[in-house]
Amino acid sequence: MLEPVLDSTLTKATALNALADSPTESDRQFVVKRMNKVNPDPNVLAAVKSSRYPEMVKQWLYQLQSDKLPATYYFSVYQDTLLKSEAMLPYVQETIKKLKNPKILSQLLPALNGRNDQVSQDLLLNSLRDKNSLIRYYGSVALTGTCSEKLKLILKEVAGDTSYCTPNTFDLAIGCKMDSLQNAAEFIYLSELEHMTKVNALKYLATYPQKKHLKLFRDTILDNNSDDISSKRLAAKGLAELHDVSSIETIIKASEKERKGSDGNTVFYVEALGKLKGTRAKSYISTFLNSEEEQMRLLAEGLIKNW
Repeated sequence: MLEPVLDSTLTKATALNALADSPTESDRQFVVKRMNKVNPDPNVLAAVKSSRYPEMVKQWLYQLQSDKLPATYYFSVYQDTLLKSEAMLPYVQETIKKLKNPKILSQLLPALNGRNDQVSQDLLLNSLRDKNSLIRYYGSVALTGTCSEKLKLILKEVAGDTSYCTPNTFDLAIGCKMDSLQNAAEFIYLSELEHMTKVNALKYLATYPQKKHLKLFRDTILDNNSDDISSKRLAAKGLAELHDVSSIETIIKASEKERKGSDGNTVFYVEALGKLKGTRAKSYISTFLNSEEEQMRLLAEGLIKNW
């Protein structure tokens, strides 16, 4: 009776979810048997993973350790409340220890997001030195919001190493208030690594700038051959942190270019001008007092009020 429903692409996922969540043991086992086949249907895997029954989720974790998964299998754990619960934590940790497939491991690491217990911390900290870039990245993301002396030591080692640095490495350093990694960040920013990793390094420099970085910020915001908006915004922040009042017109020019799309695009520039002060900066910020975007009106009002 179930076959027509399970064979239809329109009803398959819904039917499998209902069976995996059924209070009837035989219904749940029906789905588990389908999952335990070689190359199981991703819909079956998703239904078991999202079940409200711990034993079902455990079955999914065991399946991750097998060699039966489809080569293209992808999953996300961000919406799975039970999987990320205290009750499931030991099983998630044990699975992470046993996983050999780097792609599957990297996708499961977010289940430990923000965990401060020793086992979780050790697993995540070890991921920062893994040879696989996905494992390093998702491990670093899962560590966001945490900080420890061991993390600080590892960050000192990997921050300036192109083999280990990720698009989140310097966010972790900022979160730990590590203010002495400028040389590492500059090296990464000027390297040939992927764009997001370099932008993350520039974010660190803009947060903890040194006078020697004035030229780097100026060159970045003035580069007319680049459409790298993220870097230009961070450059404005860096110039403001260094109180480079000579760059006020440059920042306004960059702001106006982005303002053509939306006033909201100019937040970084307006905040930078708010730090630099001066008559010209105040005059420009005042042009946002009548902005159609409430966010920008409130920002302008607040900056001028505290001028």
